[in-house]
Amino acid sequence: MRRFFISCSLSMALFAVISVSNVAQAADQMPARVETASGALVLATNTWQRETGLSMVDVGVYAGARLAQRSDFANAAGAKRLRLVPQRALSADQIGRMLVRDLAAAGSKAEAAQHMSALVALGGSFATSKPLAAGDSLGIEYLPGQGVRALINDAPVGAFVGDAQFFSLLARNWVTEPAGERLVTVAAR
Repeated sequence: MRRFFISCSLSMALFAVISVSNVAQAADQMPARVETASGALVLATNTWQRETGLSMVDVGVYAGARLAQRSDFANAAGAKRLRLVPQRALSADQIGRMLVRDLAAAGSKAEAAQHMSALVALGGSFATSKPLAAGDSLGIEYLPGQGVRALINDAPVGAFVGDAQFFSLLARNWVTEPAGERLVTVAAR
């Protein structure tokens, strides 16, 4: 019995070390600043990790200035970027399912229907790219007067679609903390 408890204690200690290592890795994968056609954006809040059912994903949000809390991000004024770094490879189909889930979870059926054509166009941008490898970044960026566009490894993919409301709907699911879900916050650099 004693060996069992020692074994469990060692396993939990190893899990804690691995978790801290993964959290530190998340901070390293999010640059402090990113450049857009509208100018520089800064890492607006601490980064965090989220389990999507497909992969653990490191999440960073960028805006014109630091934000008090990440729930302010979806409705922040100006250019902004949601940057996701999956810890395992994701296909275009899996990315598409994540986007559909985000839109459905964040708004009403009417809002989802209103933005469905923009979602299909945005998903098409990812569909033309190769699958994401673990550690590659997937981004969704909003630029005022231009719309929303997809980014892979911080490079634009596809055309601008949608509007600020469409971006807010997509981002809202990533910046809110669902009941019962554990988000691991990483200190800002």
